[in-house]
Amino acid sequence: MKTALNFDAVPGFREAYDAQVAAGSLPGRCDLLRYLILWTYGGVYMDADVVIANPKRFDTFLQGQTATLFFAWEDFSARSLELNAQLPNYELDLKGRERLIANSVIGVQPRHPFLYKAIEGAAAYAARLRGQGAWREVGPGYMSNLYDTFEPKEGIVIHPMRFFYPVQWGGITDPEYHLKHPMPVDSMLFQYGYSTNQYNTIFQRLGPKSHIRGTFRARRGGRGRQTRRQSSSDAPPASPAPRPLDG
Repeated sequence: MKTALNFDAVPGFREAYDAQVAAGSLPGRCDLLRYLILWTYGGVYMDADVVIANPKRFDTFLQGQTATLFFAWEDFSARSLELNAQLPNYELDLKGRERLIANSVIGVQPRHPFLYKAIEGAAAYAARLRGQGAWREVGPGYMSNLYDTFEPKEGIVIHPMRFFYPVQWGGITDPEYHLKHPMPVDSMLFQYGYSTNQYNTIFQRLGPKSHIRGTFRARRGGRGRQTRRQSSSDAPPASPAPRPLDG
């Protein structure tokens, strides 16, 4: 039996969603929809450009999961921190912040109070930063600031960046990058940044047989830190060259 998603299940969702529609922000609508779907049903959400690069390790990770809600961090590069400081209303949400809670991979139990709070407060928070991009209004910037003040935090786990985002996404144009370059040994996923890196043109050039295949070569360690985000229009600043991360 098909069931419709209830836009009125959590107070504030419809107001926040309609504001993102009015702003023409597809990333903002996607952010809010993932929160509502996960609050309603629970489960694991991943952006469409995330590859399960180490299926066995990721399966073991999920099977042994004790968190009621999990994310992973994304760290700003030094260059990104410089660019952030030049953004309008920087002091409201980014000042002093060196990393964000990424929302490209989320695992959660149904009816989690953190997601309820995120949905309930999204409209008012976004209004303070209107026009500054979904990543600040309702995405990682919002979730990070909410986490700072949310209580209780018991059961919420923010994993190291290298678990899900082992390499900074900017400038990756090879759809099999994760197969050709060493990654930290405990990395499980890999994100490509499809829209930011214009993979529509890349896949058109490669043709219908192009695909992204599984399992990458793992290595211990890794150097450098960066941030990654999928949407080109609503993304935080990124440096151009991909580098391994140490989370």
